[in-house]
Amino acid sequence: MSIRNFIDDNSWNSAITYPVLYIIAVSIPGILAYHFQIDGNIKNIISVIFFTMFITPAWVILGAVTSKNKLPYLISLIAGIPGLYFIIYFLLPGSLLIYLVSLWSYLISF
Repeated sequence: MSIRNFIDDNSWNSAITYPVLYIIAVSIPGILAYHFQIDGNIKNIISVIFFTMFITPAWVILGAVTSKNKLPYLISLIAGIPGLYFIIYFLLPGSLLIYLVSLWSYLISF
């Protein structure tokens, strides 16, 4: 099965469900590493995995370009970017935002 067939056959899942599940799945090891103060090579591996969540929009853009059904990808981009902005700046309490920033700084400190 090629990527194009996968994107065309599962356009709604590929545009919305899979990116959200991927972001959740790669966030969990980063949060656990921060919580348990893991150091060494494991922390470096977890950091690389954590940073891969930032390539998720590339998957959605690839789908928007190559898929026959572009609507799910456009909805995902239109809702995802402002939605993320809204969540970060308006819905997150200050302590949670500080926690996310400290998690980020912990994971990038090699």
